[in-house]
Amino acid sequence: MTTYTYNVAELYFTLTIPSHLDVDALLPSMKGFRVDRCDAEPMFQAQCVESETLVSSSSKPLEQTTNDMGRVSIEENENEYTISVSYFNSTYVHYLILAKDFRNVKLQMQWQDKAVGHSLNSLLRIAFAQAVILQDGVSIHGSTVMLNGEAYLFLGASGTGKSTHSSLWREVFEGCELLNDDNPAIRIVDDEVYIYGTPWSGKTPCYKKQKYRLQGVVRLQQAPENAFQPLSGMDAFVALLPGCVALKYNQKLYDKACDVLFKVAELSQVGRLKCLPNQEAARLCYESLKNNINN
Repeated sequence: MTTYTYNVAELYFTLTIPSHLDVDALLPSMKGFRVDRCDAEPMFQAQCVESETLVSSSSKPLEQTTNDMGRVSIEENENEYTISVSYFNSTYVHYLILAKDFRNVKLQMQWQDKAVGHSLNSLLRIAFAQAVILQDGVSIHGSTVMLNGEAYLFLGASGTGKSTHSSLWREVFEGCELLNDDNPAIRIVDDEVYIYGTPWSGKTPCYKKQKYRLQGVVRLQQAPENAFQPLSGMDAFVALLPGCVALKYNQKLYDKACDVLFKVAELSQVGRLKCLPNQEAARLCYESLKNNINN
């Protein structure tokens, strides 16, 4: 077995897999986040195990869904969560066991599966999304651009047009670039809110190991005309909450995630943009955020 170290959002985690596997070929999006050593205690350690029964007979089913990871099920017993992933039409099932302190992670992978890299990437994404909450952070579904040294995050239900809106910003504003198109990470450090690129960016290959101060967060809503509404307090928190990736079955973890989001809402500009998919929407969004800051 060989152990590899990764640094995502200025936090470390390790992955131990069979030595004969090419980790960079298996996890190409994570290659830029792999480092030679841990300069701090890892927030979790993921260990691949062989020929071990991971699923407890006493586990209680919690959820079954189909999403971009494939078919996903979640079960719980007294000390841990079991998450299984099967990539769409594949007959292979891969397992993630999360201890309830989210520091110890076991993985049982079917290496003969042609989609094993995708499933391993997805399971590490799930583990990271829980562990980062205990580090005053959240993993959040959204598209993020960077402009003039600051970042802007766009949230919305699937199909709302988050990626489209990011593209419009890049068309309109010179020097605007994409940071992450699906799963950036947010952290609060010394009462400042930062957003980070991650190895997880949905269908858009944008895996940047960069961070920026989070200047604005906007929840998008399709509409027949463009209109911006600043949000604060509980309204801002409610705009952020649906995008947060957290196991809602763990009350302590979920409460911590809510605390982080309340702080993000307090420290960042938050708004709702009813919009068309046009450049005027991008201009209105940026100008409204800037005007709200200046006022």
